[in-house]
Amino acid sequence: MRLYVFILLMALLSRVWCVRDMVDDDEALESGLKARSQPKPEEDQDAAGLDEDDEDGEPDRDKDAFEGTAKDGVQIEGAVAEFSTATKDAENKAKMVDKNFAKYNGRLGQLQDQLRKLSAMARSYHMQTIKWFKNAEQDKYSPIANMPLDTFKISKSKDDFPLESVS
Repeated sequence: MRLYVFILLMALLSRVWCVRDMVDDDEALESGLKARSQPKPEEDQDAAGLDEDDEDGEPDRDKDAFEGTAKDGVQIEGAVAEFSTATKDAENKAKMVDKNFAKYNGRLGQLQDQLRKLSAMARSYHMQTIKWFKNAEQDKYSPIANMPLDTFKISKSKDDFPLESVS
């Protein structure tokens, strides 16, 4: 979910920057066209101190547009700062999750090793018990003495001893 929000915010910010660049390019293009379409001021107007921009009222509009762009820039910078802090927080949390998972995974590995050792010990004890019964009984009375040891397996039922009672 956080990844989705992250991607969405990045797309939104890139779109805002793209639109802002397009507006800046359009303004530059319009100002270039206006400069070309207006006749060049005569030297005597410059000497008299007359300024064409003051007559049109355009500097006020440009000033307002610049202030609005500056305010938007501050808002965008604030959003970027919030986003970067949220990203850093998410990175720290992801590192903690990775660290905790590594501990958990290591503990699972230890438990698996313990279970393997316990299972091997159970098989060993079972085989030792079968060998003891095989050696303890006389050949003529023992059903175990004539059976190979690999036929004895640990039962998975409630009755852990796999042999049936001999009558």
